[in-house]
Amino acid sequence: MVDTCSICSTKTFHLTSLFVTDDGKKWRDSGLLKMVEVCKRIKIIKSVKKIPMICNPCIYKISKSFYNINNHKNHQDKRTVVCETIKSSDESKIPAVEENKNTDYIKEKSQLNKRPRNESHDNAIRKKLCQRNEEIIEPVIKQDLINNLDNDCLAKIFLYLPTIELFYIEQVCQRWKLVVQLAWQDTKKYIDNLYKNCNLLKQLHIEKIINRCGHHLNHLVLSKNCDSSIIKIIADNCHNLVRLELKFKTINENNFTRVFSRMAKLKVIKIEDNRDRFNTNDHITHILDSIPEGIEEIFFHSACNAFEHFNAIRLISLQHCEFGLDLMQKISLKKTIIYIDFEKSVLKSGLPLLSNLINLKHLNLDFVMGCTSEALVHITDECKNIKYLNLSACLGISNNALINIKKLINLESLYLQYLQNVNENVLTGIIENCKNLKCLNIAACSSIPGSVLDEINRLNKLEKLVITRLDNATDFMLIGFYNLKILRCSRCTNITDCGIMFVIQNCHNLEDLRVDETGVTDKSIHCAVEQTKLRKNNVVLQLVISLTMLKKIDDSINTSSFLKILSLP
Repeated sequence: MVDTCSICSTKTFHLTSLFVTDDGKKWRDSGLLKMVEVCKRIKIIKSVKKIPMICNPCIYKISKSFYNINNHKNHQDKRTVVCETIKSSDESKIPAVEENKNTDYIKEKSQLNKRPRNESHDNAIRKKLCQRNEEIIEPVIKQDLINNLDNDCLAKIFLYLPTIELFYIEQVCQRWKLVVQLAWQDTKKYIDNLYKNCNLLKQLHIEKIINRCGHHLNHLVLSKNCDSSIIKIIADNCHNLVRLELKFKTINENNFTRVFSRMAKLKVIKIEDNRDRFNTNDHITHILDSIPEGIEEIFFHSACNAFEHFNAIRLISLQHCEFGLDLMQKISLKKTIIYIDFEKSVLKSGLPLLSNLINLKHLNLDFVMGCTSEALVHITDECKNIKYLNLSACLGISNNALINIKKLINLESLYLQYLQNVNENVLTGIIENCKNLKCLNIAACSSIPGSVLDEINRLNKLEKLVITRLDNATDFMLIGFYNLKILRCSRCTNITDCGIMFVIQNCHNLEDLRVDETGVTDKSIHCAVEQTKLRKNNVVLQLVISLTMLKKIDDSINTSSFLKILSLP
């Protein structure tokens, strides 16, 4: 939250309160109040409406002034003591006057003689003080620990702060201004949505940041705070970029004329806008025309046919697009492609041509319109290296085509949710042949009988299992799992405490467990509390239960630091 400093009236994100409280009623000095009052010679009283705040540059200046005042005071006190000691030492050398002793002198001498003292010890101290007079009068060393660090170390510390704060830090002093320049040189990655207040950054601020550190960046991520006009600033400054991710509020195709021609090192580019509709390929053509030929990964929310000159491309992501045979033919010629993501796109034709990509490892057809049985058969016959396959909601695929999935023996992640054609033959073939599966999602596949579901525990490498909305799922299918990290069985009414408690007790890396609207009772909750108390791997278990059960649970039940109980709306 942006607030105003009570000292310099500067608006910034990071402010420190001059008052702190433990119970919300009694306020006390945070340690900075006294320093501000001494240095500014003012009296600060806590306001009912607004608590006095102070920014980081003011903290540094006031701390420096406060230590200077204290050191000066100690120096003056020390100098006074030393001078008095030296003076008394000089007076001791004056010869005593034996005549004309008045009574006052005798009285003063008699009083001095009454005090117990070690004359030999005093003389030694006086002699030592006289010999080392200059050393004793020197001021005390300042306890300014941060400025005792060298410039390189201080620059590393500054890199942990939000990038926008460097503009304020360089105004503190000349040395910090020099250190900030070193920090800019060490900035290799900038992500403008990395901090909570990133939406407060305007395009003008981001342009200033790019002008300062753009020559040193190799990874740049900009969120929707900018429009496509900033691409010209990026093109002028960021010549060493390897990865570029941009999400614009609006895109103007005229801003992309040969903007990437000087980015010879660029390997990954991701550009999207905020439009939900299917995008045309007009503006995306201008982008691709200037992209270096050595590009390896392309993420766009628009489709385009200009892929001919990308001979090293390895990854293509075209989401929410609409394209046909022409584009599929050009993609199928790129044998180097190993990753394809067509999520929520419309494919008019040409999907079977993907079978030419023999090195393909990742294929995402989630909610793709136009995915056919013929395409799946061709892909499973030729692309034997696929490790990730997502066919969620591809309703045009028959069960005979789904059986061919068993040919993908290297498969590690499989998503088949909402496919009613997944039957016992399909799942049995997957269990018997795809032994390397680590992730399986068969949510809402209601055609699978319970006897086949019970065989899923034979996949002993499984780490993520999603069986949401499966009425045939029982506790028996969960007995035998020891490596699960994620289990989601919401709305599986036949799953009870028996199966869930087995998973909690034996899967020590379990981090996500969803049992809302199942047959689970508070016994599983108590089991989760006791088991997470014994954890030594620092893995926190997030347990999702129904809202009704959450209301019945006593507040004191959640006593484990490795358990978080919640309910989804």
